[in-house]
Amino acid sequence: MNVELEQLQTIATGTVKILKENGGICFHRFTKEQEELFKNTEDFALLLSPAGIKLHFNTNSTKIVLKGLTEQVSKVRSFYCIDIVKDGKLLDCIKNYDELNIGPKYSEKEYETGYFSKEISLGNGFKNIEIHLPYSVKFTLYKIELDENAVIEPIKYKKKLLAYGDSITHGFDALHPSRRYTSKLCNMLNAEEYNKGIGGTKFNPLLARLHDGITPNYITVAYGTNDLWDYNQCDFRRNVRDFFQNLAKNYPAAQIFAISPIWRADMVENHTFGSFNNIGDIIAEEASKINNTVYINGTDFIPHESECFGDGFLHPNDAGFEFYSQKLYKLIVSAEVTAQKT
Repeated sequence: MNVELEQLQTIATGTVKILKENGGICFHRFTKEQEELFKNTEDFALLLSPAGIKLHFNTNSTKIVLKGLTEQVSKVRSFYCIDIVKDGKLLDCIKNYDELNIGPKYSEKEYETGYFSKEISLGNGFKNIEIHLPYSVKFTLYKIELDENAVIEPIKYKKKLLAYGDSITHGFDALHPSRRYTSKLCNMLNAEEYNKGIGGTKFNPLLARLHDGITPNYITVAYGTNDLWDYNQCDFRRNVRDFFQNLAKNYPAAQIFAISPIWRADMVENHTFGSFNNIGDIIAEEASKINNTVYINGTDFIPHESECFGDGFLHPNDAGFEFYSQKLYKLIVSAEVTAQKT
């Protein structure tokens, strides 16, 4: 039984539109207006990756067949993985790398993208299936097939999380899309993830001005590490202030979390901007002026050790993202408890 577009629209999470393109189906995480904002920038290709999008459903099918196409969108990252999770545990994956022999600084190596096809056994009985789409490449789905007359029950989430950020929120350098910090965080919060992370980006008030068409319970904002290179402190402060003001105006009922950049190995270098620590200070000062906004210091989310980073100094690997998600989850829950008491 082929799962058609109409049914895909009921089981796809974290997507704002699903379109037929080039004989297949593509899942978009940015609205048309948001895509237009980045249309003529070098970041636009990264918007086309389905970071944070997954197919989530209950089924009694004994197998699933996936056929599709992956295309490189990042200048330096071509590895990808599609995770198939059964009842909360990784069952299988479709990937273009050898996980056992991938070695250090795997993000800098070249990997083959293109067409793929795989049949995966799901076993008997009803089960909960999550298909995590790749964050690092453009993805076109040509076929998803289940047993004839198989039951497909969409999963409904109690909450929604809207995640803004740069490459770390985007997911770089998790080997598995299900192990990005936003994916793990949403699992713990029982929230549907809407991922607006774009590798290399900075605070952009215009993006925050564009409404996403949803009503999020949580909004996380994790920029700053790229702003260090391009702005003086005055311009940075204005961008931070305008970004959070626009968010608060669009989503007055949401709890907003302003997260400072995590540690990076080169943070002690001198910059025109000033000290790396000034970034967190400015975010804290401006976030404190916005209703329903909580500042979170992310500097020590991940141990300051190269083993926790895919490139050794900046982008977390799966282990690094585990630390990140656990720390952030505890702080969000703590903030909720405090808000309820007041």
